[in-house]
Amino acid sequence: MNVCAVASLVEVNTMLCCYLNETLTLQIVRVMQGDRRILERVIFPRQRFLFEAATDACLAVYRGSGRGLQWSESIPCSELKVEEVAAELKVPPLKAVGQGDRPAPTRVTSKESSRKVAL
Repeated sequence: MNVCAVASLVEVNTMLCCYLNETLTLQIVRVMQGDRRILERVIFPRQRFLFEAATDACLAVYRGSGRGLQWSESIPCSELKVEEVAAELKVPPLKAVGQGDRPAPTRVTSKESSRKVAL
C-alpha cells in the first residue's frame, strides 16, 4: 500500500455535509477540491447524501438528460455543513395492540427551507 496516497486523502479541516436531491430525477454529484475529484455518487430522488469534505471543497451536481449528463449547479460544501442541534425528543409510551385494534397512523413532516440540515 502506498502510504503517501492514503495520507493525501486524509484532510485535517473536514466537515460533515448533507445534500438532499429535491428533484424527481437521478443526479450525479461530485465532491471537488480544486481540480481533483474526491468522490462521486448517484443520488436518487428525495435521497439524502451524507459525506465528509474539506472546508474548501465544492459539490458539483449533474442531472441526466437525453444527451447525457448536464451540469446543474455547484454548491460550496460550507453551505451544506451539518449543524448539530441539541433537541429533547419526546417519545410517546408504547401501547399494547389487541386484535382489531390498529395504531393511529403517524405523519412525519419535514421543513427544509435551506440547504443546511440539522441533525
